[in-house]
Amino acid sequence: MQPTLLFLLPAFTGLAVAIPASATSRRGTSYLQAYEHADYKGFAVPQHSWPWVPWNKCFTLDKSRDNKITSFKVDEGCCAFFKHEKCVDRMFEAFNREHSMLGEEHNDQISSYKCAAQCGIPDGQGQQ
Repeated sequence: MQPTLLFLLPAFTGLAVAIPASATSRRGTSYLQAYEHADYKGFAVPQHSWPWVPWNKCFTLDKSRDNKITSFKVDEGCCAFFKHEKCVDRMFEAFNREHSMLGEEHNDQISSYKCAAQCGIPDGQGQQ
C-alpha cells in the first residue's frame, strides 16, 4: 500500500484531498537540477530523467555541458559532483541543499555526478 499525504482544505468546504506520496517524490531517486549560470539560469541537467536521478548510477555530462555547471539544487538525497568523467575525483557532495553560485574551486569544473540516499558516495561508475 502506497503512503499518502493528506491535505485539508479550509474548514468551510468540508473536503479533504489525499495525494499519493509518489506524486510528490520518487523512491530510489534524488531531485537534481544543475545550471550553466548563476542563480539557476541557462541550460539545466540532467536530461535523461529530469529532474529525478536514479541512485548509485554515474552520469557523465556530454561535451556541450562538461565543465559548465555554476549553480545547482539537490533534494531528497545526496549528489556527488566529480572533476572527471565516469565519476572520478569527487570534488564535493550536497545533501538537500542548493547553491546559486559555486565557489571558484568548483565552478565550471564538474564533468560527472552520482546521487544516493545518503552522502558518502564512492568514486567510480559502479553501485555502492
